[in-house]
Amino acid sequence: MAFAATAYQHIVLDAQGVPVVQGANTKVVEVVLHARSSGLTPEQLAEELPHLSPAQIHSALAYYWDHKEALDADIEARREFAERMRREMGQPAFAERLARERGRGLRAAGEIEPATGSLEDLPEPLELAPGVEPPSEVLARLRRDEG
Repeated sequence: MAFAATAYQHIVLDAQGVPVVQGANTKVVEVVLHARSSGLTPEQLAEELPHLSPAQIHSALAYYWDHKEALDADIEARREFAERMRREMGQPAFAERLARERGRGLRAAGEIEPATGSLEDLPEPLELAPGVEPPSEVLARLRRDEG
């Protein structure tokens, strides 16, 4: 695969012109979105993304700030595509089943009404009631059952 060098030591453009972290198979927009969604500092991101060095993370963020308009447009296009696919294809069966399982546990704890909608609609409980299965265990069980 051919790459074009940039003025950023750790950033290259792939064959489609997408900026990626060299040698890491990680797009610059992926680093940016992770930083935005988590609110982590670059140093904390390095702990969350151990396959990237702090220098690679800083370089990705510097590239973003120098190309913010174009990369924000790319991020928005990706978000719109994902939303369109979600509308066209519906909620995956796995996500619906997980929402039902989480809803059962939260209803048992008296925290919410019966589950409707998507996973994003469900609150994260501050504390689980005795005997309520943690969401991570529900997720692991559902994956085992579907596998």
